[in-house]
Amino acid sequence: MKIKKLKVKNFRSLKDIEIEFNEDITCIVGENDAGKSSILDCIRTFSDSETYEIDTDDFYKSDEEEAEEIILKLELSNGIEIEKVYNKKNYSKPSVITYYEKEYLDKELEKLKNFSEEKDIIEKRVNDVSETYKDFSQTLLSLAKNLGLNPRSNSKINSILENIKNKIQGNTEEKIRVEKDFTISVYYLDGNNIDNIEKSIEKLFLSDIKSKVWKEKILINNNEKSIEEILDDMISEI
Repeated sequence: MKIKKLKVKNFRSLKDIEIEFNEDITCIVGENDAGKSSILDCIRTFSDSETYEIDTDDFYKSDEEEAEEIILKLELSNGIEIEKVYNKKNYSKPSVITYYEKEYLDKELEKLKNFSEEKDIIEKRVNDVSETYKDFSQTLLSLAKNLGLNPRSNSKINSILENIKNKIQGNTEEKIRVEKDFTISVYYLDGNNIDNIEKSIEKLFLSDIKSKVWKEKILINNNEKSIEEILDDMISEI
């Protein structure tokens, strides 16, 4: 999943712009105060990590006009579009609408259904599924919640899949509109990060992998334990 397009209205000096991102790499070049950092901050408002919080100073202002509304729209390569509208009177609580292409949702649903059938867990409840399939469970629940559904951890997998299917088929439009946020992961490298490039690269590419390895279950004396649990046991015995 990559960023495909960004639309900005009334953010700082950016009155009304649209940027299409290259599939591989996009370079933004300009003079000081041209709006380069503003573009990055706009993207960060959609992030679940390196986020940016809109403030009153971010609303477009000129001699002729003071904007009362900021509109940011991000389009992703998988067809998902997220639109955020910030009102100056209540800028800390933007209205958020996410649009999902039905084709993308159909493919995601098919993958989840095939996996659950292949692993023979489709009749199980989510909280009864082995830790081995934790990523599957999280993806399933996340997809359901993103569509505005409210699955419980003790819901059956086939029931959640059916509810997602009904949500998709019950929509007659090409895209499904949900009044719910959708966040992306953004890694923001500034001058300080570049000065310590090794740690920055580790954060970008290795942190998630290390976290998964740390929690991966291994079989010891007929018991499944993660590396983290094994070390905790060793420390408690000291």
